Amino acid sequence: TSGALVFVPLLFLGPPRLPSSYPDDALLALISISAFVAFVSMYRGYQLGNLSIVSPTVNSFPIFSVLIAVFLLKVKISDEVLLALAGVILGIVLVSTNVSALGASRGKQKKKNLTPGVPEAIMAAFFFGVGFAALGYADKTIGYLLPAMAARLGAAAIGILAGLALKQDLSPFGGKALARLLALGTLEACGILAFSLTFFY
Repeated sequence: TSGALVFVPLLFLGPPRLPSSYPDDALLALISISAFVAFVSMYRGYQLGNLSIVSPTVNSFPIFSVLIAVFLLKVKISDEVLLALAGVILGIVLVSTNVSALGASRGKQKKKNLTPGVPEAIMAAFFFGVGFAALGYADKTIGYLLPAMAARLGAAAIGILAGLALKQDLSPFGGKALARLLALGTLEACGILAFSLTFFY
């Protein structure tokens, strides 16, 4: 659904330009792979852990986007942004750490210091950060549509191929589950398009 809806801006903004070099193709591939790994890790974290802990950890992905922008794209940020970033990192550390297991880990039976689902959530946050940083950069170099298509349709294609390779059941379903999926896809597509168009203009 979200992949199909990325074509809506064509009705108002006209067709985008096509990638003209291998770096453009590599950037689109990076966006697709990052989006796929991020979503798989996020839903795995939701499956294993507590939503109230996994969700804010996943949504800390701007940390990685800022780090990529600073160290790879050479973007300058203010001291206020750095202070806010440090606060977010501290909050994520406190939320994701199983404090009661720290003392127990010194005994014979060692427990995990991280709350269940948090490692997957951190991985999701990292790849979301990579994907959005690449998406913002691609919007400047390629245009608004193809990066959004890579984030949605490209990631979906990778998911289908991975599902077939792992012999997963990919048969269609209906009912309330399909309605929820359509609603989530619509909201997600609107968010991705808004993000893309913000950088494009």
